[in-house]
Amino acid sequence: MTLLTEKKYLNKVIQTVQEKIMQLELSLDQSEQEYRAVKKYTVDYIHELDKYEVYNHHQNLKFIDSRNILESQQIGKLTYQENSPYFAKVVFQFDDDPVPEDFYIGRYGLSDELGNQYVYDWRAPIATLYYDFGLGKSGYQVGKHYFSGENLKKIQFDIQSGELVNLFNVAEGISDVFLTETLSKTSSQQMKNIIQTIQKEQNTIIRQPKDVDIIMQGVAGSGKTSIALHRLAYLLYQERETLQAENILILSPNKVFSNYIANVLPELGENDLRQLTFEELAQNILQLPVQLSYQQELATVLAEPDSAFSQAYYYKQSTDFEKDLTAFLNAEKTKLWQTDLKVGTNAISAEELETLFAESLPLMSLISKISRSFTQGQKKLQTNLEKSLTKRLAYQNEVATYLKFTQKTAEQLNASDLYPILYIKDFFEGLTVDTSVKYLVVDEMQDYTLLQFTVLQKLFSAKKIYCGDIYQTLIPKDAGFLTDLSELLTKPKTFFLKKSYRSSFEIIQFAQQFVPEDTLEAIQRHGESVIIENRTDSFKQQIKSQINRFLKGKLQTCGIICQSTADIEHLQSVLADYKVQTISAESTAVTQPIAITSLQFAKGLEFDSVILLVSDKQQQPAFMYIGATRALHELIIYK
Repeated sequence: MTLLTEKKYLNKVIQTVQEKIMQLELSLDQSEQEYRAVKKYTVDYIHELDKYEVYNHHQNLKFIDSRNILESQQIGKLTYQENSPYFAKVVFQFDDDPVPEDFYIGRYGLSDELGNQYVYDWRAPIATLYYDFGLGKSGYQVGKHYFSGENLKKIQFDIQSGELVNLFNVAEGISDVFLTETLSKTSSQQMKNIIQTIQKEQNTIIRQPKDVDIIMQGVAGSGKTSIALHRLAYLLYQERETLQAENILILSPNKVFSNYIANVLPELGENDLRQLTFEELAQNILQLPVQLSYQQELATVLAEPDSAFSQAYYYKQSTDFEKDLTAFLNAEKTKLWQTDLKVGTNAISAEELETLFAESLPLMSLISKISRSFTQGQKKLQTNLEKSLTKRLAYQNEVATYLKFTQKTAEQLNASDLYPILYIKDFFEGLTVDTSVKYLVVDEMQDYTLLQFTVLQKLFSAKKIYCGDIYQTLIPKDAGFLTDLSELLTKPKTFFLKKSYRSSFEIIQFAQQFVPEDTLEAIQRHGESVIIENRTDSFKQQIKSQINRFLKGKLQTCGIICQSTADIEHLQSVLADYKVQTISAESTAVTQPIAITSLQFAKGLEFDSVILLVSDKQQQPAFMYIGATRALHELIIYK
């Protein structure tokens, strides 16, 4: 098609969109009048209506409300389509059809009353032709049927405000020019969708079958969080009859990150999803006060890595801790069969008790089960047997048992103790499975322990999507972490993403020295060289000079990442006259173009420009890698 023909098609699509908007707006007006009429009638004749008529009128009002909400949502989608109805086209010739067909792909699908499909949703099976194939032999799957043919042409469109600004003929996946232009744009305070630039390896993960557990090990900027969110949008589209937003739970590292990703699903036409931190999830179950939150513990450990507190924290993060706790619990369990147990006029031998308690059930459930089987419905005898076994066990509650194991007091409990306590609760009493959650997503998986993931397996029967980067852990992990994690799941598919799409070539080239060889790949989007400077006696002026330069430039966001509380406090004083936000444990969102923060809160975020403050003793590879890869276009390091 020529440019003129494409513009004519675009105008036709936009006209269809505008007609739909007008129809919906008219329907909303009529609904508003109908709503007012029903409400007025109900009020005017309230004393003459029986309870059934009142109920019917209220139901009618609720129905009108629901219809209005649905139509308002449709208008929102159509308004977007009025500005940019699609972003790509594939000219595809089916094997058994001599006439090629044009398939336009956009954020949302669009058809008219006669069923003519003008635009296909990016999640529709046919969109695979665009994401997975270049020119030549291609095809897509619908149910059990595979449609094969040939891609004759692929075009990407840049449509803004309803105008065709540019188009790119593409031979393979995504045009390098289009991809580079998209990635060269400045960042914002919320993550955006990536439907126009989804790569083949990303699309493969997004479109995995619904019943697959997924582990994504992806380097910084590989899009792993975006992939997880787009997979959820894909599942909500494919399983819309049985899957709703309330059936999905995301466990995210902190409130700032939760806010940062919150816009992606609504942008794709889906409701926002429920998000919790690991700490909130545990506290919802235990309702147990703690002395230090997860973020406070982590800050203490990062500030004083060699302290006794930090050493104890490292131990709780290790597999040795889980092994020791399990051994302790099993030792407690052996108390149940140390001697024979009398049951009425009979007895159960110690050997038989040991065999009976070998069954894999929570101990209190096993006690009830064994007591029932040996007393044959004699309630009093059953109660006495349960009491005898429980007395042997000497179990009060999960907290008391944990304090016995750790030799702590309740006042010394911190957030890192919550999941071991849940682990104990499951061992003795069992945990209630939340069957309402059908998909569970854990972001920054490397920040959590295998014990925590073990507890998640007990709490949720949902399919899992775990994503993160083992090289971005602030607390060192055992070498076999990914292998051990995969063994907890049901035949998971593990994907390794090496290419970074966030940072410029120069920044990734710098970051490569801090991770193993062949771990991190850059794209050919060039920018400024990384600047490394020593702090001088006039460091105050150095920082102000950089901030003034940033404010005069075109970049939109600047993150100043510190590795010490002293640096954060110093910068707050130095930059007091600027509009600067400090991101901390209390923060819920990034609200200013310039942000000061520590590495633990910068993780997962991105900034156009990053100023990284490091010191000689804190230049560990993980710190440098994480800090450097927050930057899209510009990285300045002060040592």
